[in-house]
Amino acid sequence: MKNYILIALVVITLVFGSCEQPQDPFLIQKQNVGMLTDSTQVRELETIYKNDSVVKFIGGDEFTGGINTIDIYEKGGEKLLELTPSQTLDSTAVIENIRIMDDRFKTEKNLSLVSTFKDITD
Repeated sequence: MKNYILIALVVITLVFGSCEQPQDPFLIQKQNVGMLTDSTQVRELETIYKNDSVVKFIGGDEFTGGINTIDIYEKGGEKLLELTPSQTLDSTAVIENIRIMDDRFKTEKNLSLVSTFKDITD
C-alpha cells in the first residue's frame, strides 16, 4: 500500500514539476530577447511569430550579398523588432543582430526603450 502511495506521489510531482510557466514575449535576458534565443534560425521565425507579420527585405541581390533585414510587426501594424541574420539568403543562419523597436520589451530590472540614464544608473 505504501508503495502505491509513493508511486502516486512521484507521478504527481513529475507531472506538476514538468509544467512550465509561459515565457514572457517581451522579456530581455542574457540569452534571449522575447521569444528569440541566441540560437534561433531564420527559418524558425515564421513559427515563433505565427500570430505576427514577418517581413523579409533583401537589399541587393544574391550575388553581392547585400544587407538582409527582417522586420517583425504585430497584427496591429506596430513594428516590434528589426533582425539581421548572420548570413544573407540562408534559412539556417542565426540571428546576429536584434534592434528593439517596441517599448514593451523590458529587462528583469524594468529597463526599456523609454528608460532614462537615471533609470540605468540606479
